[in-house]
Amino acid sequence: MEGKYLNSIKSSVADEYLLKGDETKASKIHLKEVFSPIFSPIELHPENISGVNEINESISDIARDLNIIDVEISSTAVFLDNMMKNTKTRLKQIKRDILIEQERQQDINILCNNYTDFSDVIKLTEKDFEGDFSYEEDIMSSAILDEVEIVYSIKSILGNGYEGNEFVYTEEKFLIDTIDSSVRSNINDNNLVTYYEYSRLTANSKEEYTFPELNLDSIEASCTIHIKSETEISSLKIVSEIADISLVDIKTSSDGVHFKRNVNIQKNFNTPQKKYETATYIPGSGIVSFPLTKHIKITLQSNNSTHDEIAFVHTNIIDKSLREE
Repeated sequence: MEGKYLNSIKSSVADEYLLKGDETKASKIHLKEVFSPIFSPIELHPENISGVNEINESISDIARDLNIIDVEISSTAVFLDNMMKNTKTRLKQIKRDILIEQERQQDINILCNNYTDFSDVIKLTEKDFEGDFSYEEDIMSSAILDEVEIVYSIKSILGNGYEGNEFVYTEEKFLIDTIDSSVRSNINDNNLVTYYEYSRLTANSKEEYTFPELNLDSIEASCTIHIKSETEISSLKIVSEIADISLVDIKTSSDGVHFKRNVNIQKNFNTPQKKYETATYIPGSGIVSFPLTKHIKITLQSNNSTHDEIAFVHTNIIDKSLREE
């Protein structure tokens, strides 16, 4: 906390004691160091009746100190939250720069395998083109004429697993105690810190310790998300760090009851390496397109497994029935 703020608080308290005629206490407060508490210990005799006022004043001073601490904690929390968001944004930019360089190397490798009559590869940006178009994160698209905020909600999420990371155990504690990724509002809160996770636990059929959420097979996790938009939309962008996630199905509906399957599915929408196999879509962009609609059902499937350490709490219930003879 800035010393200027603390000095202003102490000055106002000192002025309050001056108005009461207590110049000695007002002077003590003025002479205190910036980060010293306003409260000063007092000594009272049990038979001193006038000590009641001193006790009341001391309690008031403690209350002011506690209020300063509360403001300090609140302002520090806001600072740390902003710092975390800023750090994550910077790390995201660094990761993006690294991915761009990796992509450039992949481009060179692909071209070298297919062509031999060139000596350099030049990256094209928006400066190399003319006309009306949109350019964002190295992706060129049709010109955006206007932007409006789209209000949408998650109607349901159904799949073969469970929402969140309830069983992931790391550093001797459950990950869910740090961040709960089962909260559906994380999907559309535009917060860089929060995220939504859908999981499926699998194990070998010979696993000794099991529980209801554990599947004794090798089937990958998949889920269908029903999204309802207040206005008609024709595309959405899925932000995920999982590159090999697959878009299995897209269905659209005008009433939210009868859905029609979209035949044009960008299965590898989040896999940049697939861009060398198609010229009709930009894999890795995370953009999913569909006919103009208000209701969308998208089915996503994992193509890879992690080997996180998991744990669960087992409660042993013993039924002891008492019977009178």
